[in-house]
Amino acid sequence: MKLTRDNTLKHYNLYNNLPENKDKARQQAINYQKQVGVEQNISYGEIAIITNYFEKIAIQFDLIDEFKENGII
Repeated sequence: MKLTRDNTLKHYNLYNNLPENKDKARQQAINYQKQVGVEQNISYGEIAIITNYFEKIAIQFDLIDEFKENGII
């Protein structure tokens, strides 16, 4: 699979799947961490794309400190 933003977000079920509230944002981050933990095969490019995605979510829902503490961003 070619490394693009859209392909990466689709692979991790994040494409066109913006959370509606803080709890859904947290759950999305938890699901992402679980998937990466199982796969254990993620490129630096994918990490950069996903980190950027979750930084925007963290700002939107005031989850910056929480996501940093849990290694999401």
